Amino acid sequence: MLVVAALLAINAAVHALLVSRFGAEPHFPFSAFGLIDATLAIALLFRIPYAVSATLVLSAIALVWLTVRFNKPKRDKHLDREIWITNLGIVLFSGYLLLTD
Repeated sequence: MLVVAALLAINAAVHALLVSRFGAEPHFPFSAFGLIDATLAIALLFRIPYAVSATLVLSAIALVWLTVRFNKPKRDKHLDREIWITNLGIVLFSGYLLLTD
């Protein structure tokens, strides 16, 4: 669970970096996902029930949403790639945790 919590914290930090770099108003979904990721990281550290399931669902939705919207922004997409990669890692590790539990 510590790996998933660390990935969530990294993902929240990258979301915050993207919002601070490109503006809050056009990137509101990124700030919302960043806050939720930070909250889920804390929930995983405290081993709150169903936090892993919520993490898997949210990260899968974020992964699909970012994949669909990837080519639409007219800006540097390096941070988007980092968010996509960490979301993929979160989905894989949390799915593994749910399957082995």
